[in-house]
Amino acid sequence: MSGLDKIISAILQTNGSDDAQLDSLHTDLSKLSDHLIKIRGSLEPALDALDTSKHTLGFLHLLVPIIQQPKFDKPHFIKVVHKLIIHGSIKQIRVDPKRFAIICRKFVDVCRELKQPIRAVKPMRVAISKVAPNEHLTPQHSLLALACISSKCYKAAEPILNNFVYLIDPKVSGVRSEDTRLYFYYGGICYIALKQWDKAIEFFETVISAPAVMASAIMVEAYKKYVLASLIHKGQVGNLPRYTNPSVTRIFKQICTPYEELATAFATQSLEDLSKAIENNTEPFVKDNNLGLVGQVRSALLQRSIVRLTDTYVTITLPGLLHNTNIQDQKEAESRILKMIETNGFAAKIHQKDNYVLFQTTNEDFDDDTTVNYLSKHVQNVMSIHQRVALVDRKIESTDRYVQKMIQAEKFPSGRPGESDNAGDSHGPGFSG
Repeated sequence: MSGLDKIISAILQTNGSDDAQLDSLHTDLSKLSDHLIKIRGSLEPALDALDTSKHTLGFLHLLVPIIQQPKFDKPHFIKVVHKLIIHGSIKQIRVDPKRFAIICRKFVDVCRELKQPIRAVKPMRVAISKVAPNEHLTPQHSLLALACISSKCYKAAEPILNNFVYLIDPKVSGVRSEDTRLYFYYGGICYIALKQWDKAIEFFETVISAPAVMASAIMVEAYKKYVLASLIHKGQVGNLPRYTNPSVTRIFKQICTPYEELATAFATQSLEDLSKAIENNTEPFVKDNNLGLVGQVRSALLQRSIVRLTDTYVTITLPGLLHNTNIQDQKEAESRILKMIETNGFAAKIHQKDNYVLFQTTNEDFDDDTTVNYLSKHVQNVMSIHQRVALVDRKIESTDRYVQKMIQAEKFPSGRPGESDNAGDSHGPGFSG
C-alpha cells in the first residue's frame, strides 16, 4: 500500500466502527508518513473522495502532510477541518489524538492569520468534547481560549474554564506540558477580560508554580500578569505557593524588574511614586502589551485611596479629598467616585453645589435569594470536586505501582533498604551521650 490510489482505497474499505480494522489502518498509515510527505502535493484533491464522518482517521493522516507544505489552500483547509471537527467520528479521533491536536493548532493559527479567529471558537468547543472525557485537559482547551482572546469573545470560553479538569494524560488526549501552561495562561487572560480577578490570579499562579528547573517564556509572561492582577484586585502581590521552585522565583524577580518596581511603588500608597514607576517603565509595559492593565493598577490605587478616607471621614470637601489622595484633577476625582458607585456599589454622594463628598454606609445583609443561590451553587461545586478527587485517590490506591511503594515503605521506613528506623538518632552508634 504505497500508491495514493491504494491508500485511499484502504481508507474507504475500513469499517469505521471496527476496532481491529481502525488499529490496522492507523498502523499502516503511520508507517507511510514519510511517503505521504513526499506526495503531499497531490493529497488535497484526494480528500474529496472521503467522508469526514466515516473516514475521520484517514483525514487525520492526510491533513498533517498537507499543512506541512509551505503553501496550501487555507480557506479550503478551514472548511475541511471545520467539517471534520463537527461531523468527525469520536471513536476515530481518539485513535490518534496527537494528529488531531496538530490539525487543530494549525486550524486556529490559519483562522487568526486570515483575521477570522471567531471561526475557530465553536469548532474548538466541539473538539474538546470529542477528544476526551470532561475531566481531562486537552490541547484544544488552550486553543479555545486563544481563539476567544483573538476574537475578543471571552464569554464563550467561560463554561470550559469553569469546568474543573484534573486529569492530564498525553496518551488519552495528546496533551503536552506546553498545552497545560498555555491553557492556564490564556484562561487567566480571559478571566481578566471578564473581570473575574480571583480566578485569573489562580490560573496565573498555576502556571508560575508548575514544576520546572528554569522559567519558561510562558511562566514569565504569566508572572507579569499575576503581579498586575494581584495589585488591581488585592492591592498587593502575595507570596507564591511554597512548592514553587526558588530558582524560578529568583528568575522572575530578575527578569520582571519593571513589575517589581511597580509593586514596590504601589505599596507606598503614593500616587506620585506609582506614576513615576509607570513613566520610567512605559516602554517595557507597551512591549509586553500590558499598558492597559498598568492603567488599571493606577485606577486601583486611586480607588483604594478614596476608600481609605471612609475610615476617617463621613464628609470631606473635594479639595480635601484631592489633598489626601494626591489626585491632581477634581474632575478625575469626581469621575472615579461616580465609577465606583456604578460598578462597585460604593456608597457616596457628591454635592457639587457645596463642593463636598458624603460617604454613606451600605445596608447589604446578604440574605436575599441571589446570595443563597450563589452559596448553594458553590457548595455543590466543592462537593463535586471532592467526589472527583476521592475517586482519583481510590484509583491510585488500587494501582500495582502504589501498592508496591506502600509495601516497600512498610519494609523500609527510612526509605533506604538496610537502614534501621533510628538511623538518624543522635544517640545511635558513633555518638556519645
